[in-house]
This record gives sequence, C-alpha cells and structure tokens, in this order.
Amino acid sequence: MFINVDAVHRTEIGLIKSLQLFRNPLLDSVMIFLSFLDTLPFYLLFVAAVWYLYSQKCGLNLAYLLVISLLVNSDAKEFFALPRPFVLAPDVGLERVPDFGFPSGAAQTTVALFGFVALAVQKRWLWILSIIGVLLISLSRVYLGIHFPSDIIGGWAIGAAVLGIYCAVVPFFESVFLGQPKMTLLYLSVIATLFGTFLCLNEKLIEVVLFGFGVSVGYIAAPYEAAVGTYPKRVLKLVVALSGIVLLQEGAALAFRSAASWPILASLPGAASSFLSGFWLAFGPSVVVRRNI
Repeated sequence: MFINVDAVHRTEIGLIKSLQLFRNPLLDSVMIFLSFLDTLPFYLLFVAAVWYLYSQKCGLNLAYLLVISLLVNSDAKEFFALPRPFVLAPDVGLERVPDFGFPSGAAQTTVALFGFVALAVQKRWLWILSIIGVLLISLSRVYLGIHFPSDIIGGWAIGAAVLGIYCAVVPFFESVFLGQPKMTLLYLSVIATLFGTFLCLNEKLIEVVLFGFGVSVGYIAAPYEAAVGTYPKRVLKLVVALSGIVLLQEGAALAFRSAASWPILASLPGAASSFLSGFWLAFGPSVVVRRNI
C-alpha cells in the first residue's frame, strides 16, 4: 500500500499554518537564529570546538561524519525529489531554500553530529542538551515553512542510521589502519576522496568531499597533537583555526574574483577554499600555537 504523499503534505501544511499562528517578531528572530545552526559555518565551528577543546580524535571523526551525512542527505533529496512546503503553499514560506525537502538536512545532520558527541562524552547533561538542540532546530525548520514534519522525521531516522553505521564501522577501520605509515594513510585518503567524488551529484558536494580530504591531509601533516595543553592554549588554537578558515575562504574568493569571466575557473574558489579550510582546521593551530607557547 503506497502512501499518498500529496494528501500527507496537505495535512502537514495545515499543521504548519497552525504553528505559525503563534508568530511574532521575537519568535521569528529566535527561529531564524536556530535555522542558522543548520549552516556549514556553524558545523565548522562545532567540529573545530570539539577538535580543540575536547578531543582531536573525536573532532576528526566528527569532520568525517559531517562529510558523510551531507553526502547521504543530498543524494537522498535527489532520489526522493519531494517539494518543500513553500512550493505547495507560498504563504507559509518565511524563508526559502532551493533544493528538495526530504529528508531534512538539519534534522539528519544534528542527530548525527550531536549524537556522536553525546556518545563520546557520555554525560547525561550533554545528552539532554543534544536532544533539546535537535528538537529546537528541527522545530525552526517547520515553523519557517522550510520543511514538512515528515521531512523532519525522515531526517531523524536517516541521521540515526548514519550515526549507527559510522559508530559500528569506525572501530574496525581504526584497528586496521591505526599506526600505519603516513603515506599509507594519505593514499587511503585519496582513494576515499575519489570514491566520495563519484557519489557527488552536484558541485557543492564536491566541495564537501574536498573539505574532508583537506582535513585528512592536514591531520597527517600536523606535527603535534591538537587538543593538548592548558585550556587557554586550547581556546587559542580554536581561535586560530576559525580565523584561518575565514581568511582562507575570503582569500580564495578574492583570488578568483574574475572566475565569472572564465567558466573553467568558476568552481575553483569553492573547491580551493574547501580543501584549504579542512587542511587549516587540522594543521594550522598545531603549528602556530606551539608546545612552548
């Protein structure tokens, strides 16, 4: 028995309109802020914070998990090709985004990332905070008319599946490859990047894969452990990481500002900044903030 998607969406539009009855300027601002937490800049901040303030190993896994989740989500959207609420009912669209709606990337990625950190830290307060964060960010997407509730539920389910599979296979890969020569790890990173590129359905996903490759190269090349030292030193490393990423992304845009006139260069700014951002995240702070500082 097939689900009548159109009928489900019509019902869900009614739910969205009921939710938007509570609209006011303050609530709109809160929901727009929560929606910002489903952006790549926030995810980079989150990965960097975990990497330098908590654990390099956890941060590295989080970066890889982010890449995998974004790939899975984008490919799933293309496969299902379901519309967003504002396409069917323009009046509910307080914000608009261009791609398909199902599954929700916000719901999926926050479940995967927040869940991974909660599993790693194993603190009750962090579990509670993670669950609240997932629920609030997911609610904001429905409130803004960006997602149907079914998009959110699908995102939760796929995010949990991605997290479960990742946690199941990581110990095996660590047991096989941990302690291997750096050149071997580099070759494996190249192979993983080529495979990931094969799975990409659009240019933006290639940038995501290149970010993961940059993280791998930076991690292999870094001379020192990242998340070590006093807490102030770790905070300084985090600031160096984030500052470098911002400068690299702005610098790449400036370096290729003529790309519009040269179609062959059009994809270089994003590709270059993605790779360099990942590389700097893993490599830069351990070099700039040396052990004796």
